[in-house]
Amino acid sequence: MGVDFSDVTLKDWKSQHESTIRALLHSHKSPMPLLRKFTEEALCAQELVDILENHGALFMPYGCEVPAHVIKSFERLRKDVGGVSRRIQLDTELKKIAKDISDAVRSYMNITGTYTQLQSSELQTVRNRVGICVSRLEAEYGAKVHGQLHQIVP
Repeated sequence: MGVDFSDVTLKDWKSQHESTIRALLHSHKSPMPLLRKFTEEALCAQELVDILENHGALFMPYGCEVPAHVIKSFERLRKDVGGVSRRIQLDTELKKIAKDISDAVRSYMNITGTYTQLQSSELQTVRNRVGICVSRLEAEYGAKVHGQLHQIVP
């Protein structure tokens, strides 16, 4: 057995590991979400959620929204998400989630810039698309969502 650890400690670790693997095999679930929680990408996923939580335009009641403020908020959101995205090196799935968030916001800005009467319906579309991304960040990377952002997660 290992020199630095007692036989009992090593056997306990081995038993716990075997239980985890057995549970994953019997549940037919991929171990990837479990493994991803301990990577640099998981930190980036949490940072994405933290950024989203700071943008009330994603979850505040429509009556509270001022269109010019939503645009400014979304411009800052795209910049912040882009900064995180540039730090994602190898995880193409996480990079795609970040791109999906940016694309949803860009679409809102493009459409409402021309068709201002569509602001509330397009804002709901952004919330739906970003909510799906947040759901994926929770499920695949173990990101924790706090506060009102939960309102947009399906």
